[in-house]
Amino acid sequence: VYAPQNTVVDYIVNDNELYVDRYTSYQPDFERDEYFRVISAGNSLAGQVDFYFNIGAPYYDLLFDSGVNFIDEGVEAGDIVEDITDGSFGEINYVTANFITANLYGGATNQFTTGGNYIVYHDYVYSRKHEFHTKYSGDEATNTVTQNRVRDVCLGYVADCSTVSTAVNFTGNGGDPLVTIRDYQSDGVTEVGRASFTPSSSSTGSLRTSNIDYYLNTVTDAIPNWFINNDWHKLIYVAFSAGDAPGGAGVCAEGVNCITLNGAANPDNKNALVLAAGMEINKILNSSCTAITSTPQMRINGTINEYYESENCDASDDIFQKQFTTNTFNDQVRVVEP
Repeated sequence: VYAPQNTVVDYIVNDNELYVDRYTSYQPDFERDEYFRVISAGNSLAGQVDFYFNIGAPYYDLLFDSGVNFIDEGVEAGDIVEDITDGSFGEINYVTANFITANLYGGATNQFTTGGNYIVYHDYVYSRKHEFHTKYSGDEATNTVTQNRVRDVCLGYVADCSTVSTAVNFTGNGGDPLVTIRDYQSDGVTEVGRASFTPSSSSTGSLRTSNIDYYLNTVTDAIPNWFINNDWHKLIYVAFSAGDAPGGAGVCAEGVNCITLNGAANPDNKNALVLAAGMEINKILNSSCTAITSTPQMRINGTINEYYESENCDASDDIFQKQFTTNTFNDQVRVVEP
């Protein structure tokens, strides 16, 4: 625990209370509203002291154990050793194959004891990354979410992925891990621990993967190469009605679930439309399309109101705007249907 003194968690009292002990010369000194961080050790190593030396500063105590290779086990300087017999803790400052040295605090004598028991805590987790690798077989349902280009794909759910129905077979996920958790040291590169789950061929249950991007790509000819090469995909916005969406009615009903295009002759009957952003101009709208002081558009942050104006800058509804170009509006709108 860093608060900011270095301490160790001695024992956990309940869900929101723990006791700590020091492993440096500083007394633990927590204050109200002070930040702390608990760093968990990924591994521990228990053993018995063959013999010890008190060797003085800066290492103080040396612990020798012929039955273990500390280096092969992954123990490093900076890890924590607990002398169970003495009740003391210390930060390890030197490691070889069979001995470690540490400056002990918080115990009766703050010295290792020949024949005494110890535990070394190592592979501390500073960051954690979750990886998901899903493979689907059988009949999978897809579900679009709002106006974003994302999908839900599910097994063992009803058709719109909203509710679990019956358990289905995972078929072993093709032999690949379904979930992998990786733990890293403070450098964010050195991996100190890993756990994974690979379903067996008989594993059953339900599985839903949400908000999967389904961008158009040139490999499957979903979109031509020139469109991507000229960066048109960064300036084009396509919208379709709720009635025309996958899982919808198949056709929108005017005034009910069609797109509304203000400024058009018949505003409430549009199936789909395409927006093309003009050059950067001054905008008078924030991300919620509320009037603010005029400020220049800056597309480096990628938010929608840095590209489109008026009703076109709000992705939370099916209302859009068509009008003549002004110094605060230069979107080009083309209706696809009807």
